[in-house]
Amino acid sequence: MRKLSLLLFSVLISPIACEGRDICQKMRAAWEKVESYQCAYQATTYREGKVTKTRMRYTFQKPDKVRMDIEEPRKGAALLYNPKNSIKVKVRPFPKMPFFVLNYDLTDKRVSSDSGGTVEQSDLGNRIEKICQSYKETESNGGEMLIVQNDLENGKRLKRKIWIGENFLPRKIEIADESGKTQEEFEWLDLNINPKLSSELFIKF
Repeated sequence: MRKLSLLLFSVLISPIACEGRDICQKMRAAWEKVESYQCAYQATTYREGKVTKTRMRYTFQKPDKVRMDIEEPRKGAALLYNPKNSIKVKVRPFPKMPFFVLNYDLTDKRVSSDSGGTVEQSDLGNRIEKICQSYKETESNGGEMLIVQNDLENGKRLKRKIWIGENFLPRKIEIADESGKTQEEFEWLDLNINPKLSSELFIKF
């Protein structure tokens, strides 16, 4: 009887598990083909009745080169991270003062997210790995796949919805609390894969 129960259990869960592995394999395979990309990145946070938006032009090139050209909240500010040239994150806060550049450690709170995410972890490849580490279930959403994750963080239950585009790369992430109220949204818009990039893009502001 126990063997029969285990067999039935494995049959019931295997389609979901296989589907999850299949999607992760496709996402990782899609990322393998990416050498660089540019997009309009937008993050929105809803906290205590306050809405905070961040918008930027995001450019990435393997391995770990990142450029952020900020549009909101401080238009014209820019950030560079190029580990071939420096272990520091370089920030030009004021576009009218091009020679005023600040240097920060990767883990400095001024250049990392509230959750501790650092600049070299901000690309889609790292997002894919985090998604696959805590994969839960998948739903169909038109021409896209929708991954749903229910997690417990700091004693609070959170629900993540992750839209995967037809190119098998993340397109949007929405995080809601246990009541269903949206807390954060992240979007990658106008994604341009393997564009021609200037050699100075990750060197000069």
